[in-house]
Amino acid sequence: MAQTDLVSPDGLHRRVILNADGYVLSDATAPGRPEESVTLYERVPGGNVIARITVECRSVVGTPVSVTAPVGQEPHEAVEARLHNQCGKPEAASNR
Repeated sequence: MAQTDLVSPDGLHRRVILNADGYVLSDATAPGRPEESVTLYERVPGGNVIARITVECRSVVGTPVSVTAPVGQEPHEAVEARLHNQCGKPEAASNR
């Protein structure tokens, strides 16, 4: 596993954790801050196929939220966007 921290020119901090094959396991925005949001990707053993996605964040009122959904037939980008919407903070789906 490898972890890398990225900071955009506008100051947005991301922390990405990759598995041994280089696929994203988790992607956190604003790590360690109240607005932190973490997306976890559970993959099918031995490949890059995403089986389940979990989003951990805080709601607009500050309550911790953790939502999980299988990917199934729905594109993983749609599942990820739907889960982020449950946090009350829509985010663009990533390209994992």
